[in-house]
Amino acid sequence: MKKFSLLIVLAIILLSSCEQEDRILELKVLPIKEVVAPKSFKYQTVDTLAIKYTLPNACYSFKDVYYRINKNSRTVAINAFQQNDIPCSQATIDMELKLPINVLQDEEYVFKIYKGKDSNGDSIFDEIRIPVIP
Repeated sequence: MKKFSLLIVLAIILLSSCEQEDRILELKVLPIKEVVAPKSFKYQTVDTLAIKYTLPNACYSFKDVYYRINKNSRTVAINAFQQNDIPCSQATIDMELKLPINVLQDEEYVFKIYKGKDSNGDSIFDEIRIPVIP
């Protein structure tokens, strides 16, 4: 048991001693530039949001969509990996994806679209409200 405890302590020390600059891949949350949405959803169907975003340079790659549900509200952003151990082209890369939405509630959907951070470091969101028709 003592060896196991020592192993755990050593692992924690090794993991905590890694500096941020030593990380090869970092997870970043990217803002969404534009969302193309329908004027309404039809209840119990699948609809789509077209999401446009930009990778800051060639060191970034798409990971997934950050999508969190809270009642009738959805927070949406882009998760991307940034690779730190290689030289990259600094040209930005415009991307678009289609996000399917299963319309399973009969009340209005509120999408909180992540737009980045303000000068104080606070997150900025645009809201898109989409009513649901029967």
